Amino acid sequence: MPKITLQTGDISRFSGDAIVVPSDIELTNTHINRTVEKILEKGGPDLMREASAIGYCEIGNAVRTNGYRLNVQHIIFLPYADSNNPGNTIDTIQLHLAFRSAFTLASLYDVKTLAVPLLRFKRRQSLKDKLLNFEI
Repeated sequence: MPKITLQTGDISRFSGDAIVVPSDIELTNTHINRTVEKILEKGGPDLMREASAIGYCEIGNAVRTNGYRLNVQHIIFLPYADSNNPGNTIDTIQLHLAFRSAFTLASLYDVKTLAVPLLRFKRRQSLKDKLLNFEI
């Protein structure tokens, strides 16, 4: 199991084996959050080509690419939203499955250090509500 770092701030600055990038189901959709935009920009055209070739990943799953120009060997995209269907967002079960998928990929690629961005919650709420209503 890799050493997991909960990363605050700009995850694209992490140096290690891999980062988890919360994304849209369309991996190259930069409108979903600033993190995806930064990762694709800093990763360079080869990352954009690889992510475009993969194209799509269902909510509840994860997909891996090379790190290219970033200081990591692997990027694990973890879709949490569907910009084409705003009602289709991740729930707690899908979040659990997505992280299991991400950690399985990390294990398969012998990742020793993995950064995961911290989730920010929209407002003060109960733990149950926090798990159901988060934003990246």
